[in-house]
Amino acid sequence: MSCVRFSVALQVPRGAAETAARRNQRQRGSALIVAVWLVMILAVIAHLGLKLSASEYVMARQEVRRAQAMIAADGAVHIVLQRMLDPAQAQYAPIDGSPIEVRVGEFNVVVAVQDERGKVDLNVSDRNLLERLITLITSDRSAADRILAALEDWRDPDDLRRFGGAERDDYAAVGSNVQPRNGWLRSIDELRLVMHMRDEWFDALADLVTVHGHAERPDARTAPELVLLAMVDGDRAAVRTIVADRGDRPLTAGDLPELFGRAFTVQTQVLLAERGRVRRSAIVRFTGDPTQPFVIHAWQ
Repeated sequence: MSCVRFSVALQVPRGAAETAARRNQRQRGSALIVAVWLVMILAVIAHLGLKLSASEYVMARQEVRRAQAMIAADGAVHIVLQRMLDPAQAQYAPIDGSPIEVRVGEFNVVVAVQDERGKVDLNVSDRNLLERLITLITSDRSAADRILAALEDWRDPDDLRRFGGAERDDYAAVGSNVQPRNGWLRSIDELRLVMHMRDEWFDALADLVTVHGHAERPDARTAPELVLLAMVDGDRAAVRTIVADRGDRPLTAGDLPELFGRAFTVQTQVLLAERGRVRRSAIVRFTGDPTQPFVIHAWQ
């Protein structure tokens, strides 16, 4: 028995076939566009990632450089202090604020040492001298009188207010939480808290006054010019003479008979191309003890 096979061909209308073909083309085109967009997005993400990584690397490198500069600045403080203690090198350490350069590793550190006895001591200086100095800064004699009266009230042990001064009740009356110490200032920063003192006046006085000089009158050999001007009651000709007498070579640690009991501010500075500069400051007092030749009162 033989089988007869029939083949039936279903004929698709021509229009429907063309529509399906166009649909397939559109789908393939859409898929291609999506793929291209995905590649572009991934490329942008990769680029941003690389850019962010590069930026983070640069920032990290700058921070490392800054940390190295900070260590160099601190190291320069100790190098100069050791130089001041060494009779063979002490003449290379000016103590009147004249800058010198010290090499620490790969850094050139600018160092300035200022003798604290060249400044006006807020605790023990002659009253007239301190008044003249404040007047030079404020250009206002009455303001200087008020500041000085308030400073004296700050230092004395009682709560009796001087004329123009200020005690606890006066600070409370203006809404201040500050209370006078009723004792010597422990740092020059306390001067900022004294009634009638303005920030701009404090900033102008900060490098001219001290609590570590322990002398009624500054040492004219290391005093800044404004301090000298206060010392000679505004005689500028006398100041020029004093400065001229210092000569071309500033006073150094080697010129002092001894360092025992003397305090100095040592300021260091490292310039950085990437992020400005690094500054450090230390207030140091020499003890005369060979096992601990100096103590550092403050770091900034």
